[in-house]
Amino acid sequence: MEGGLASNDLASAVSTNVTDKEALVHFSPSHEQQQCPHCKDMGLSGELIVVYDVNRPKSQGELQVVNGYFVHYFAPSSLSRFPKNVVFIIDQSGSMRGTKIQQTREAMLKILDDLHKEDHFGLITLMVK
Repeated sequence: MEGGLASNDLASAVSTNVTDKEALVHFSPSHEQQQCPHCKDMGLSGELIVVYDVNRPKSQGELQVVNGYFVHYFAPSSLSRFPKNVVFIIDQSGSMRGTKIQQTREAMLKILDDLHKEDHFGLITLMVK
């Protein structure tokens, strides 16, 4: 795990515990650390963003299946970048209302933001009743 805080003033408020399968990040600033001239009476205000990646073996991909869901990692580091053709299938049924569809939208925007101009994508939406 790598990275840090924008200010080292709060470095003692962060602890991490990293294992092969998980990482625990604990952010617990003391009352004194939360008192600052620009914080007013509300204490600290901001975002704690944790950026991570998974360890991938040098292979043609890895498939993980957990509780009926799957992830297929296929990003070998030994290959140079090449244009991608991606098809997204989005479930728009009633079970996707609220938080689920919002999370799907946010993930889709992030993925689209990561595509390059030479990449192509298609979008299929499903409305199952």
